[in-house]
Amino acid sequence: MAEQSQQFAKNEQVDQMIDQYIKDNPKSLDYYTKAVKENPDRAIRMLILKDVKLEEVEQQRLKSRERYNKAADAVIEEFLSKKENREVKQALDKRYENSKLSPEVKQKNYMRDAKLALEIKGIDLAPKITAELTAQKQAQNPGRKV
Repeated sequence: MAEQSQQFAKNEQVDQMIDQYIKDNPKSLDYYTKAVKENPDRAIRMLILKDVKLEEVEQQRLKSRERYNKAADAVIEEFLSKKENREVKQALDKRYENSKLSPEVKQKNYMRDAKLALEIKGIDLAPKITAELTAQKQAQNPGRKV
């Protein structure tokens, strides 16, 4: 099977954004043009570095989201354990008791529904979640002001 050359898609919106950036930053065009002409291997590594940095940002975003979800779950569990929210917990337990979802998906959906039910009851979880996140950070960095 013959190897096909890679085709690069053209996107007018992206091209317009690039053209505007070049117009606003002409030295960037000169810099990259020189890098490609004089040191193509280095230019390739520069492009890959941008991908690496984007991946790092995405990983940090995912970790941050994971920390938030952990804090939110702890706050929701606390509210569900209170006597006045027993009916919410019982309804959710009944809804999910025979669920065929994977345990991870079941837990995620359970917490999402619990949060919604508590918000419908007028309970604002945001301040408690923020406090829980702060407590988690302090636990990770004892002696350091967060």
